[in-house]
Amino acid sequence: MNPSTNAKAKILAAARKNAPADMALPDRLATAIRYDNPLEQFSSMLAAIGGEAVVVHSPDEADRIVRGRYDSALPWSSFVDGIGETNIAAAQLHDPHSLAGLDVAILPGHLAVAENGAIWITQSDDYARAIYFLCEHLVLVISADDIVHNMHEGYDQIAERALYPHQGFAAWVAGPSKTADIEQSLVIGAQGPRSLLVFIVA
Repeated sequence: MNPSTNAKAKILAAARKNAPADMALPDRLATAIRYDNPLEQFSSMLAAIGGEAVVVHSPDEADRIVRGRYDSALPWSSFVDGIGETNIAAAQLHDPHSLAGLDVAILPGHLAVAENGAIWITQSDDYARAIYFLCEHLVLVISADDIVHNMHEGYDQIAERALYPHQGFAAWVAGPSKTADIEQSLVIGAQGPRSLLVFIVA
């Protein structure tokens, strides 16, 4: 036997002999963080990372806020019934190059996480996925019932509700675009939306 092979076998045998005993994995949900008020925690965390959460009780209430905040003379696109409007040609929604001038995009979110302010989004056949990143102002709409405590619960919900498309795109979004590597200063909107407004329908 080659001496080097023999030495290797001895080392591996010693490692196996002294390997620690197998241990059961911890109950991740039992140790995961939970909050007395997930909605309040989500709103606070989203504000801390540059976004804004607004609780509304109807689409009409959200629509009034949107129309009072953004200029409807600029390009808008809405995929939430009763909130905002779409005033650009349908063909533009499928062409990322045509979305470069989009001012406001109003889109549904599926889940929100109180732990870090993240929102789960997926792509629809109705628009190019670039819409999330090329608009100036991103507006997401979620239900208060869809706020979970932590990311463990978030991924469980994605699996249970089949919120991950077999084809297409899905991602967590947390706050507007931001970077802090420019002269050690936080810059909002450097590579994507300048603002993120989240309507929580309670």
